[in-house]
Amino acid sequence: MNSHTHKKKHPLLLQMLLPLSIVIITLCIGTIGYYILWLDNNGTVLDALYMTVITIATIGFGEVKPLSSAGRIFTIVITFIGMGGLIYLLTTLMEYLVQIQLSDTKEQKRMKTRLEQLHNHIILIGGGRVGKHAANELLRHNQEFILIDSDVRIREYADEHEILYHIGDATDDNILIKAGIERARGIIIATPNDATNLFIVLSARSLHPTIKIIARAEEESSVRKLLRAGADKAITPHTIGGQQLVTLMIHPTIVDFLENTIGSYDNGLRIESLTIAPGSPIIGHSLDDIYSQYKSTATVLVIIKDKQFFPNPEKYIRIEEGNHIIAFGTDEQLTLLEQLATIS
Repeated sequence: MNSHTHKKKHPLLLQMLLPLSIVIITLCIGTIGYYILWLDNNGTVLDALYMTVITIATIGFGEVKPLSSAGRIFTIVITFIGMGGLIYLLTTLMEYLVQIQLSDTKEQKRMKTRLEQLHNHIILIGGGRVGKHAANELLRHNQEFILIDSDVRIREYADEHEILYHIGDATDDNILIKAGIERARGIIIATPNDATNLFIVLSARSLHPTIKIIARAEEESSVRKLLRAGADKAITPHTIGGQQLVTLMIHPTIVDFLENTIGSYDNGLRIESLTIAPGSPIIGHSLDDIYSQYKSTATVLVIIKDKQFFPNPEKYIRIEEGNHIIAFGTDEQLTLLEQLATIS
């Protein structure tokens, strides 16, 4: 259970402790008192408890056993104390429910405001095991995204990780519109149902024809269907898992490098994909110029031109607008290269 949930439940227990204690103590005192008063009338503990309950609840039934003047005075005292405690208890509960309702309303307004401010973000659909792994990676890469799932339990996970979320069925176009799909740059569909994923791909592509769509496929046969429906990439987690197992066995050093070096931010090394923006100062320059003139020390692994890949590019190759560069280096090295690629 997350801290957000504790913040809601803990004060309620504290607030209800006093009125609940008053009601319980009154029940105990009333039961003992009536039992003593009815010793000569063969009264039982159940009779005494029943009399206490109907007295506190002001049901209006008659006396279970005859009461003396002292018994009636005792009943009056039990009535006032018990009713006071019961009203106090109900009032505390109602106040809490009203506070929760107001809090939820404020949270919904805050979420709506944040949603309206989203631009160039990623929409992640599905909060299951695969979806949560994807969310963790997006968080690790400091990506702005919104998580959509129809299961209300996703709220706990989202609150714990301070993730912007929306509870709803992503097959509904209105949910995708609320998530800002028209302003988003990409959508990751990670539900475990291929039919659902296919439907969402069709909806997403119709709402935003140029958005990048990455879809999960449970069955290999669904990959082609998702691609035909409009997904840019369709991936089966089982296939990736199998490839990872084999790679670990055959090339363990490569996996260790990727996981412990590139996959970790603790050592400051990472791989970054950059796009050469219009007006970039390095347009028309060779890699050698970038290394010497602009003092960039990040290692360019691949240059992508018109969907053609140039791995380990020669230093004389020139950079053009719209090229994609995959580079490896430290945070500082990649930050400099990113500035050269985007700032005119």
